[in-house]
Amino acid sequence: MPLVLAAEVLLSAAANLQMLANSSIRNTLIPTGARLTLNSWWSVATLLVRYGAPGLAGFLLAVGGVPFALNLQAAAVVPLLAATLTLPPQVIRHRAGEDLGTLRQALSALKAVRGLWLSTWAMAYWNWTFAGLMALLVYFYRSDLHFTAVQAGLAGLAAGVPPIAFALIGPQLHRRWGPGRVLLGGIALSGLAMATLPALSGPEWVGGLVGMADGPIGPILAGLTTMMQERIAPQQYARVMALRRTISMGATPTASVLAGLAAGQVGAPPVLLGFGVLTVLGAGWAAWRGRLAHVTLSGDMAPSPASPL
Repeated sequence: MPLVLAAEVLLSAAANLQMLANSSIRNTLIPTGARLTLNSWWSVATLLVRYGAPGLAGFLLAVGGVPFALNLQAAAVVPLLAATLTLPPQVIRHRAGEDLGTLRQALSALKAVRGLWLSTWAMAYWNWTFAGLMALLVYFYRSDLHFTAVQAGLAGLAAGVPPIAFALIGPQLHRRWGPGRVLLGGIALSGLAMATLPALSGPEWVGGLVGMADGPIGPILAGLTTMMQERIAPQQYARVMALRRTISMGATPTASVLAGLAAGQVGAPPVLLGFGVLTVLGAGWAAWRGRLAHVTLSGDMAPSPASPL
């Protein structure tokens, strides 16, 4: 068990470093006029891997067992490293003498873009409740639904359909509703899906509903990334992104622990329902406050229709 926990820590750390490097490199490569569209396609590609790989894992476990799946995961690192080596040197090298700024400057830059600051805290809340769902998902599959490895894999593949579909129409959603409303609607939809999850049983339906809970993540991240690229100076981008991710993800382990402790007492279904209700209430409170709905892709706040401004 300690070895498994250590591996999880190392994998999580590597994933976070990769995400920050990936986002910074992308910021230097994407032309200004195509940011939202290309960020949306990047979300599609990421979601294909994010849901395709876990979905296939169930089938791999059924075929070759745990050692086969782990060895295949380790082997997958080789082409990833090879692809990294093909990047142009000017993209991946830190320019000598470039000032990345301090953490305090990054915080000031983040707070200066009002829409980005509000969206970061909204994402922190959603990430917290969603972490409660993800912490219980495997337990729920096994203890309540009694899924086999193949059924769990099928549920994982089904879960990828809504997020990829949402990511494909992300640019249209942002242009019609704006990133603030997309974020609010996405959080509300996620909460409704979480709360409904205990009522279903088939792997394809359960997986699809899990996908609905995570469905809006593609367009939401594409919008926030575009907002960052529009308003944050390139030399500060990586540090501000790291700070924003720390704020939005920092409390998620507490949700996982809370969900696990609660499920040990009352079972997974009531806890999933509770996290779903909390998510919907959070979206409702943010909508009632009104500010988040007026966030634009530039990170500014569009005037309310009732405002003389």
